[in-house]
Amino acid sequence: MSQELLCHPCENSSKQCVSDLYSYLKGKWSLIRQIHHTKGTCQEVKMSGIATFQPLEKPFRSFEQKSELLQLLYHEKGTVIQEEYQGTFEQSYFLAFNSENLNTSRIYFSSGDIFFSLNLSTGFQKVKHVCGPDLYQAEVRSFPEVLICKWHVEGPRKQYTLTTVLTKKRPVK
Repeated sequence: MSQELLCHPCENSSKQCVSDLYSYLKGKWSLIRQIHHTKGTCQEVKMSGIATFQPLEKPFRSFEQKSELLQLLYHEKGTVIQEEYQGTFEQSYFLAFNSENLNTSRIYFSSGDIFFSLNLSTGFQKVKHVCGPDLYQAEVRSFPEVLICKWHVEGPRKQYTLTTVLTKKRPVK
């Protein structure tokens, strides 16, 4: 799996500029993730599963800006393998879109705190998030039906790279 993520075929192909991020993300995706630790005893974690971006009928929170009426629930679920351990993982985030500008989304933790803003109108974005003493920096790239996100995380007790590849699942006819 290491080679798959580090040398994904999309890495060398043309990125996709996304003018409607809401429509691009909406739907079901397969998820492959690799975490490579450079601190501690565990060196590598592998994860696979399904991620969905589904419209929310009722907003998860109300916004001061009434134009942020379009929202997606991002939910991922799957299997994690770490050395001899195998288990499950699950995570959710909320995405809010300005209905007048669908190329940008604000991404929120389930607590309602903002995580980061995402705009893939150029097919690429660098992201930075500070959480206490930890620094999270990412590069997000969009390709036709593939989204790749590489996080570099550094802190007093952690140092790792997390690579996620989402591949859009086509509806079964």
